[in-house]
Amino acid sequence: MKKCIQIALMLALSFFNCNGWAQVSPVDPPPPAPEDMIEEIDNVIFEFTEQPAEYDGGIDALNLFILQNQIYPKEAVELGLSGTVYVGFVIEKNVRVSKVTIKRGIQGAPMLDKEALRIARLIKFKTPAYINGQPVRSSFILPLKFDLG
Repeated sequence: MKKCIQIALMLALSFFNCNGWAQVSPVDPPPPAPEDMIEEIDNVIFEFTEQPAEYDGGIDALNLFILQNQIYPKEAVELGLSGTVYVGFVIEKNVRVSKVTIKRGIQGAPMLDKEALRIARLIKFKTPAYINGQPVRSSFILPLKFDLG
């Protein structure tokens, strides 16, 4: 019986040791100061937020803005090029659009990519995204359709 208890105790101790539960690091780094945390958050671009950035009038108004401002390049019309260009950008805390890039373009249609970039740079958002009641930088991917039909 005593031998069984010793074996059980050894197994339990080795289990805790293997999983690091019994290990204590000698010196843990200090937590960052609050101002350091704020600076780090200022530089983060969030994909998911509690409240997304808003365009004045909502998504329907954004779609209308795109339709009213999109110019189908003449060369693309002549070549019969169509499709969807996905433009990614950052909505800054001051609601400016920055870091505008093509996430997925239309092969052989750089003129459509260029037009999609132009449209994305024209967009003005009403409010930034928020986390915990604080404005944050957020990413946005906008699909822009070019359709001849």
